[in-house]
Amino acid sequence: MSAPERPLVTVYSDTICPFCYIGKRRLDQLAEHHAFDVEWVPFELHPEIPPEGVPVEALGAVRLARLRREIARIGEEVGLEFAHPKVLPNSQRSLELLEFARDEGVRGDVAHEAVFSAYFREGRDIGDPGVLVAIAEALGLDGRAAAEALETRAYQSALTRGRERGMDAMVSAVPTFFFGTRIVWGAQPLAVFERALALAGADREAGA
Repeated sequence: MSAPERPLVTVYSDTICPFCYIGKRRLDQLAEHHAFDVEWVPFELHPEIPPEGVPVEALGAVRLARLRREIARIGEEVGLEFAHPKVLPNSQRSLELLEFARDEGVRGDVAHEAVFSAYFREGRDIGDPGVLVAIAEALGLDGRAAAEALETRAYQSALTRGRERGMDAMVSAVPTFFFGTRIVWGAQPLAVFERALALAGADREAGA
């Protein structure tokens, strides 16, 4: 008898969203006790950011301070200590790098951890192609191939498809997690993820 199919969790995510990183760590915690597959779908939240990025101060002092307090508090729950990047980058090329890495056989959780960590823990500018090539090489990928993919925008259409797919699924913010038809918005507590996975399993057994 064949093994039962593993549940699939579909994640809509952007590389410059701190709550996406926290949500990714929630999935890591969930995976310690449950078996499931993850599909990462790129969903660029702020395409209006110019290619060179903008200073994080553009968010406004009050909003920035509140955001940093919130991500520090929630990040501590998943073992993350956030740096304070000086630039809010355009995320297109970093999302394209993740698509390239997937095509090259790098697991999604590994590639996302590398990009998230570079920006949120090390404060590196993930809008800079040179930084992204270095990340690719650290993942064991061919730096020249990564640079070419970024320069030619070989994966730009994948971003368009991801965003269109998200819009069709009524995604308006990231992170958004689909456990089957069960939806979790944002970096919720682990118990919320566990319940969503359990409900998705019950749906599958019931043929929902």
